[in-house]
Amino acid sequence: STEVSTGKHIFTDIAHVIVELAKFSKSEDALSSEEDYWLYFLSQWSATQDPPKTLQEPAILEAYQQLEEFRLSEGEYKAYLDAKTLFEKEVANLEIHYNDGFKKGAEQRNIAIAQSMLADGESVEKIQKWTGLSLEQINSLQ
Repeated sequence: STEVSTGKHIFTDIAHVIVELAKFSKSEDALSSEEDYWLYFLSQWSATQDPPKTLQEPAILEAYQQLEEFRLSEGEYKAYLDAKTLFEKEVANLEIHYNDGFKKGAEQRNIAIAQSMLADGESVEKIQKWTGLSLEQINSLQ
């Protein structure tokens, strides 16, 4: 393609490759490049159930996942979505509980540090600086 007014090529970095998938004959063991894995996927999609064991490319693995979802019956797909939603909720709940526990643990640690500092006669200002506790929290420890 060329730009009309200047006549210069617009798409200088794009190459087109035409592949006859029916002629792609590499076996799963012979796949070595990302292109090989894509061509294998495209030429074998109706016959293969699982991606090649050596496949690491996330986009191609996602394509196999999408294909697996496509093959499910309506009931199986609904059950899959329900299980996926439940899993995502559980992960979110675990993250919330982890963060809450982390905050509580950090606060308990800061309280223990403040108690030690008070016992050593450190100033309230210094305790606030090093623990992040409020003046009210520190005063309640005395």
